[in-house]
Amino acid sequence: MRKPLVIAHRGASALAVENSAEALEVAIALHADVVEFDIRPSHDHVPICCHDPDLARLKGRAEAVASLDAQELKALGLLSLAQLLTLARGRIPLLLDCKAETEVFFSSIAKALAQAEMEETDIVMGVRSLSASRTARTFLPGLAQLGLLATEAEIAPFVESGGAFIRLWEQDVDAASMARLRKTFHRPIWITLGAPGRGDAGETEPVALERVLALEPEGILINDPRLLDASRSFPASGRQAS
Repeated sequence: MRKPLVIAHRGASALAVENSAEALEVAIALHADVVEFDIRPSHDHVPICCHDPDLARLKGRAEAVASLDAQELKALGLLSLAQLLTLARGRIPLLLDCKAETEVFFSSIAKALAQAEMEETDIVMGVRSLSASRTARTFLPGLAQLGLLATEAEIAPFVESGGAFIRLWEQDVDAASMARLRKTFHRPIWITLGAPGRGDAGETEPVALERVLALEPEGILINDPRLLDASRSFPASGRQAS
């Protein structure tokens, strides 16, 4: 059985605050292959690491992330993309889940990457629509893109325009669909554990994890990288290099 890339979802978010420096460090210590962080803009157009559009769940505050300037958000403990790149550079590749789609947003990401002097091969850009994919490619033409797409119908035009990876949710995939998508699109498939809208993205139980691993995805997005070593399929035997 092929070992998937272990992509630490929001960092090792089962073990540390999601999208935080600690979550990054724990993921690295646990030998994750890639770390996924969510990126959205502040009021002053600085890319900030945060999944939710507001601060209610993480900070108990009602403000939208986009209503506060970067310095205010950093004072609350949120990382900027620039800080994340400094911490990760030369240590682990990043998957950036882009929560906005504007030209200003992708331009600000391009600026941060240029200033950090990151290798393009160390960044995968997660885009949520065909429009976002086109806009991202305008500013970051050399970066591989992962399609975090809402429907299967969007996969074909995404791949035709150069999309590198396909993301599927655990609930939407089985052996037949994996075989069909591989035959049709010839792209690596990454699976996010859990389900959208349920609040458990990246979470899993042993039986569910074994089912996903049996499908032989090229990557899995998971909150606790340790679970792969606890799996019957790959017991503490090391992982595929990124």
